[in-house]
Amino acid sequence: MESQAIRISIINFSRSIGVYSLLRLFKNFRNTKRDSYSQTGEDILIKHYFDDEDFTYIDIGAGEPIIGSNTYLFYRSGRHGILVDPLRSNHLLTKILRPRDKAVCTLIGLGSVPLKFWEFEAYEYSTMDKQVASRILEEGKIKLKKVKNLEVMTLAEIVELLPNRELPWFLSIDVEGSDLEVLKSFDFRNSRPRVICIEDHAFIQNKSSTQHEYMTSLGYGLVNKTSISLIYKDQFHGIKSGL
Repeated sequence: MESQAIRISIINFSRSIGVYSLLRLFKNFRNTKRDSYSQTGEDILIKHYFDDEDFTYIDIGAGEPIIGSNTYLFYRSGRHGILVDPLRSNHLLTKILRPRDKAVCTLIGLGSVPLKFWEFEAYEYSTMDKQVASRILEEGKIKLKKVKNLEVMTLAEIVELLPNRELPWFLSIDVEGSDLEVLKSFDFRNSRPRVICIEDHAFIQNKSSTQHEYMTSLGYGLVNKTSISLIYKDQFHGIKSGL
């Protein structure tokens, strides 16, 4: 019965999204058994800050549910949380391959007014940041698929959807230029993720980073980094540095 339901989901998915996304589905399905799923090993670094505890997660700009995911390693170990992505194809992939997670198809930002969203053929470059979109278009390497207005939720609203707010939680943010807006849409005095993983190209390139300064002002310390991501830990839980 369960295999039949999965088969029907795959058929409906292929009819509504197309062959390309169907290939993405099988590509993700074939990569379910690996040591790490993140782009640059972020999940391996993050798991050490939770040891063997039970915890949950929120993944903003989650992308594909398995390949490149900062949270699939934890899903595979039995945990579950919330995956947020504005692209319908990624939303449906998540519902098929990660049924224990709650999938939310929306933008995250300040306010509730619909925002313009640039969707590119290479989905991971899609953004609600006009400057980022303009730079990608000027480079001319990636084709623009469409521009549309999408509904917006705040991070505070997403946190309310956590399955168990008593558990420690991990926050991953990857929204191509709008990461600071996501952070500012939540009051960290109400609930504090133990670990936050966020892209910050300015900091990694040794440039001034307003985003890093904001994270520090919230009481988070930089404890690890990769070639594309910074990993912060709530200083109230102590610092275990891997830098």
